[in-house]
Amino acid sequence: MKYYYSGADIQKGSRGDDVSSWQKYLKEQGYYNGAIDGDFGGLTDAATRAYQTDHNLTVDGLVGSQTWGNAGFVNYNDLGVAPDYEADYYNCHHRYSYFVSHSFGSNNSGGG
Repeated sequence: MKYYYSGADIQKGSRGDDVSSWQKYLKEQGYYNGAIDGDFGGLTDAATRAYQTDHNLTVDGLVGSQTWGNAGFVNYNDLGVAPDYEADYYNCHHRYSYFVSHSFGSNNSGGG
């Protein structure tokens, strides 16, 4: 899975889509149990510092190029366009459905 961000650094007090993306990533990695609310508060800061510690990064709570890069995030400005998450989901789902129907037949009657 690819993760995208705007190229901005985020830290405690930041708000917005990049924060939401970072929170979602931290949650998927088991570092964060709070709400995905786009608000970089105390829980996100603590999770970020734990992530940085575990990955031998500078532990400062700042999600900058070092931390974004270590987590595999891609700056969508480097792509020339912002990613279209809905299209990515649709295309992935469509390719999977096509593969299943053409590999196993569309009239699957196996008990699941």
